[in-house]
Amino acid sequence: MNRTSQAICFALLIIIIHNWLDFCKREFVLPLLSAMFLLYTLLYSFIRLVTREPAAIT
Repeated sequence: MNRTSQAICFALLIIIIHNWLDFCKREFVLPLLSAMFLLYTLLYSFIRLVTREPAAIT
């Protein structure tokens, strides 16, 4: 995944988080489940990004 698609995914994630927070202010329906999913997605993409960089050196 190149830098452009990473930036697009990051912008989409920010929009999703912003809309999700606005939704939770109005209706407190599934905040825990969506928070766990967002945290898992963020952690997974961050770990993939971090662990991929040293492999390019060798």
